Amino acid sequence: MNRILFVFAASLLLTGCDDIAAWFEEEDWREGEESLDACMERVRAGYHEGVVELLESDEQRQPTYTFDVTKASFEDLNSITVAESEEGGGSVQFSGVDAPGYIIHDFMETPVDEKGAFMLGRDPALYRVRGEPIALKDVFAVGCKRQMPGMRLISFTFQPLTESSTDSAETETETE
Repeated sequence: MNRILFVFAASLLLTGCDDIAAWFEEEDWREGEESLDACMERVRAGYHEGVVELLESDEQRQPTYTFDVTKASFEDLNSITVAESEEGGGSVQFSGVDAPGYIIHDFMETPVDEKGAFMLGRDPALYRVRGEPIALKDVFAVGCKRQMPGMRLISFTFQPLTESSTDSAETETETE
């Protein structure tokens, strides 16, 4: 009788092995590549439906994109940095694992330019960069197109257009 109970209990435990193994084999959502459609769906899901509806506009704004770059390779990070020899090339902020929460808040509130800024040394490692002026309806697609393997768009904010950003956008359009 004991053998029958042991075999029965063992078979019940073994049927749950797939579920238990999945806990240890689950891939990090930030690893690998993400399709444009999957990125847009994921980012849109993070915003209230009313906000998404407001973003269906042709109104021009200057976006600042925030990416989680924790799983990005060194080569990919190196490709989005500005060479040291260039004057005023971006910024990097390091913080320890036990850094207080206000450090992320301060980083997210710090204005960035098209050279971007990194906050490394904790999970998530963040990269923020200002984009070109675009129509609000294009913000999801343009932000998702900037992703590289191991890099995920997590949010964006907008700055009102200034005369200099409008002028530079018009100059680029005229030269094309």
